[in-house]
Amino acid sequence: MKLNSQPQQLKSGKVVYPKAEVMMFADERVPVFDKPFRLTQDVTLDKSLKPGTTVLVAGTVSYQACDDKVCYPPSPHR
Repeated sequence: MKLNSQPQQLKSGKVVYPKAEVMMFADERVPVFDKPFRLTQDVTLDKSLKPGTTVLVAGTVSYQACDDKVCYPPSPHR
């Protein structure tokens, strides 16, 4: 997940993922989320912002879906 903001108005922290189930796909251990989950990320606003200032926060999350036979190409979403 990547946050986009107006330059220097916010600092994004590390993305926190829930515990994943680890599965094997083609001899590779892959973390899997097969139930609804939430990603969280703290942000810190720049001290120069005045109270009441509106800050647009947008982001992109990329994920890869798989079923029991194939993994599909990664897909970014805004």
